[in-house]
Amino acid sequence: MLTAVLVAAAGCGGDATPGKGGDDPRPTGALQQEQEEGVPPTPQAPAGGVDLLGARDAALREYPGSVVYSVELEEDDRQWKVELVHEGTARELGVETDSGKVSELRGERPDGPDADLSGLPADSLDTAVRTALEETGGSRATDATVDVENGQRVWEVEVDDRQTVDVDPLTGKVVTPGY
Repeated sequence: MLTAVLVAAAGCGGDATPGKGGDDPRPTGALQQEQEEGVPPTPQAPAGGVDLLGARDAALREYPGSVVYSVELEEDDRQWKVELVHEGTARELGVETDSGKVSELRGERPDGPDADLSGLPADSLDTAVRTALEETGGSRATDATVDVENGQRVWEVEVDDRQTVDVDPLTGKVVTPGY
């Protein structure tokens, strides 16, 4: 039911899976992470320089108008996995931490807690990352995912691969366990 609502709200696009009658869903090209001269990477950036929010931005440049619901640093620290919904299709993208190059990993119809992203504020990920870093005193966000905890939608932000903070996407405030 949630998938049907999302597809109806996002428009009725065709199947974008190659070989199944749809358009090729691969991104149009490589993207480079833009960095202002003289400005060091943000504290949550891995050694390569593209941080969690930079990976989100690279994915959104490739798929404008999308809603990002998960960004995770892969175990080797060489790639971010970004999950988003674009025109009714959930897409999983890889963003290289050193260059910001985007590659398509897969695309499918969304289901589960990520299916209904309506009302998610555009700046909620920025706020959730900032709140989680302030709350923990950590140096970088390594994972951020929209989730439903005890019936409430939250950004679940992992800091320094060891601490997790749930942040309300509407208020930007930490949601304590047992809420």
